[in-house]
Amino acid sequence: LDRELFIKYTAKWFCDDIFKTTFTFNNYQAEYNYKIPEGLEIQQYRDGIDTIPAVDSPLIFGLHPNADLTYRLKEAAEMIATIIETQPKDSGGAGGKTVDDVVKEQSTELIAKMPPDFVEEIFRAQIVKLKGPPQTPDKGFAAPLNIFLFQELQRLQNIIAIVRSGLISVVMAIDGTVVMTTDLLEDLGSIFDARVPRR
Repeated sequence: LDRELFIKYTAKWFCDDIFKTTFTFNNYQAEYNYKIPEGLEIQQYRDGIDTIPAVDSPLIFGLHPNADLTYRLKEAAEMIATIIETQPKDSGGAGGKTVDDVVKEQSTELIAKMPPDFVEEIFRAQIVKLKGPPQTPDKGFAAPLNIFLFQELQRLQNIIAIVRSGLISVVMAIDGTVVMTTDLLEDLGSIFDARVPRR
């Protein structure tokens, strides 16, 4: 496989065209054109290297510009996560709240703010009464948008149930009612750092 790759590179780039003054390695319009510096002196090559941009365009590697955006978003997320993880998590001094106190307070507030559970029997009955799109006789589950609404409400209820049980479990673990497992400890850290828990 490596041999085939090198043969392709050689066939593409090792040709007489690279010695032409108009030749560039990038076949697209760009602010910087990648080309072989002219001249035979070492200083000319050093000067040419100094003009190369610090960050290469993804196009030069045959990638879409969104590849650079994705990479930068991932890099920024990793950097922020590292900064958050390295922050001290102890109390700020005498009389300061501990991590457990802060998380318990936040969890209790979040539980109080959560919407009530969606009971499937109730919203199923409500969707059955809904009309479909205008100028169609479809009604209830015969209308595609109503089916979509039903499925989304099911998914939303699953998320509400997971979040509610997770917050209640964290509060109970802080109180000592249940055992503080590694998953609950990770959730506790995520709540303290204002991050969405992984699970």
